[in-house]
Amino acid sequence: MMQKDHFYKEIDPMDVPEKEVYQAIRQGLVRGREEVKRSQSKWRLKIAGSLSVAVIIIFLLAGFVFAPISYALSHVPLLGMVYDKLGLQIGYQLLESDLVTELNQSASSNGIDMTITSAYYDENIVGLTFRAEGDRVKLGGSEAETDYSYHIFDESDQSEWSATLTPLQETTDGYTGAIEWMPPAESSAWSSIPLTFTDITGVKGEWHFDVPLTYYPSEELTIDSSYELAEGYRLDMEMIANGKVTSTFYYTSMVPNEMDEVRLTVFDDKGERFMKALVEPLATEVEGESIRQETRELFRSTISEEAAYLEIHPVIVQDEVDTVVSLDQALPFTAESNRFDYGIMIKDIQQKENTLTMDYELEQATNVKRDFTDNFARFIQLIHQDHMVTGENGEIDKQETLGHTILSEETRLIEKNTLHYRSTFTLPDEAYQDYLITIPFGTLQSNAEQQHLDPIRIELPE
Repeated sequence: MMQKDHFYKEIDPMDVPEKEVYQAIRQGLVRGREEVKRSQSKWRLKIAGSLSVAVIIIFLLAGFVFAPISYALSHVPLLGMVYDKLGLQIGYQLLESDLVTELNQSASSNGIDMTITSAYYDENIVGLTFRAEGDRVKLGGSEAETDYSYHIFDESDQSEWSATLTPLQETTDGYTGAIEWMPPAESSAWSSIPLTFTDITGVKGEWHFDVPLTYYPSEELTIDSSYELAEGYRLDMEMIANGKVTSTFYYTSMVPNEMDEVRLTVFDDKGERFMKALVEPLATEVEGESIRQETRELFRSTISEEAAYLEIHPVIVQDEVDTVVSLDQALPFTAESNRFDYGIMIKDIQQKENTLTMDYELEQATNVKRDFTDNFARFIQLIHQDHMVTGENGEIDKQETLGHTILSEETRLIEKNTLHYRSTFTLPDEAYQDYLITIPFGTLQSNAEQQHLDPIRIELPE
């Protein structure tokens, strides 16, 4: 198993541009959320082209890097090392079971040679690895959010399969990357995927492939059980697609607010926790005073044939739209959450030319860990009132304001007992009174100590 000390040895020398990383994360979250809203009416979510590289890297590091590789390295050494470098957990598991197809499909365009090197298809997940070679492949030379772009199925609706992309990694024989898709819930068995890369590190071109797939069907386990979680919250378990090394849970939740969701933590009857991979909203509908959310969730774990039951620990996660207030107020003043008990007291604002320093204290946030209050403070932003665009319900239009919001250059905790923070912003040559402050109180609530709900025991069909 890959050890953590090896991981830290790899990342310690990295010079991380903190402000740029947080800005990229913020933009990725904004675009990801907007894609969710647009896609729910179409029963699928496209995240492949919208998430920034920074977010994708964090997602991969959070769950994919510490994977067993001993078999992979001994069985298919070169391919195993590629999976190791890219952190493909599901690929490792399939490789251990001889369920990965090694490929050597090549295409050339505009001085860059592309090769598809492997593929796997566990019904719940389709994955492939590729290599790019040529003098024109240069990391950091593109202004695009990802190192490469592509489409599948000739840019039809099927191109909107949920996906995660790894950033390109330099190797001794070029640059390697990987894509994993979660096929649509209504999809059938695919024998191949038409894939066209259209951009490699800023170089436009067309690299066409017809990637062959070996299909390994999953076993469908019908559950059909309903559980009242709390007042206004219900969970309906419907079906589990149990694959060779993965499992996908299909469920419906009823929540009182569109910003809320029910998250699942799953254990088998031996107490082993299922590892999460992807969550995809399938549909959202209003039913009376409730919101009906259909979801499928992919786990990098499979249900043993000997398992008699599963234990599910549901968690209710609540959120809200950002609070927006004007800085043109007498100091001190308090900005309050529209839904929860949180607030921040803005105690002092100092502006010297285009540098603004703001001191503020978080209120009613003792149930949130320090790491999360620190991150919350970093994502407080300013925006000029002329650039503020709101939707029908008064919420910020994140797409229209993207690029106009201003993150702090530095945010420091001054006094931990009072959660007193100081943030420094760089403004154009306008008075700060012309600016609004946007405050993501929902991130505090979503990271607060969650209400402990009774675990649910699901008996598995024999």
